[in-house]
Amino acid sequence: MTDLLELIYALHACDCFNDGKIAIGELTNGLGELLHVDLKNCYGLYGNIRRRKINRTQFLDKLRDVLNLKMENADIKEEVRTRRKY
Repeated sequence: MTDLLELIYALHACDCFNDGKIAIGELTNGLGELLHVDLKNCYGLYGNIRRRKINRTQFLDKLRDVLNLKMENADIKEEVRTRRKY
């Protein structure tokens, strides 16, 4: 649940919903309903994220790393397929 909240706060900080004209509480309630997840304690969980000493955005960093690796692997596979054609 903390990972989802970290993502929601990041999306909110980037004004990804309604051009940033939505309160974080409204956003978490709406996404919680949509995803059937109880995000009622969003402010407390956000406080936990803020108190992290080493890596405050550990989930977002993991998302970035995993997606970059996936794309690099796809690039390698594409390069191998292209070489086989010639």
